Amino acid sequence: MDLNIEENQELLVEFHTEAVDHLRQIEEAVLELEQDVTNCDAINSMFRSFHTIKGVAGFLNLIPVNRLAHEIESLVDLVRNEELSVFTGIIDLVLENKDTITQ
Repeated sequence: MDLNIEENQELLVEFHTEAVDHLRQIEEAVLELEQDVTNCDAINSMFRSFHTIKGVAGFLNLIPVNRLAHEIESLVDLVRNEELSVFTGIIDLVLENKDTITQ
């Protein structure tokens, strides 16, 4: 599936608006995690935001964004399932990839 930008401009604008909001939520969740690495609400919020970005990017055939969001979503899911603990490296990865998606 190829995305015709002209025909789907409204969808892309809506995706951008929604993604900006999710990226803001991710940053807020990171700030909360820096205060309390056990904050389940912050972890779940990050997971949901990356999951939504991944899904909509996939629908719009924005493959690089979809794949990157999927990888970070999987990392956050490991934290959610207590298979991995939050540490500085994870927070850095989340922020770096949030910035990449923002660009």
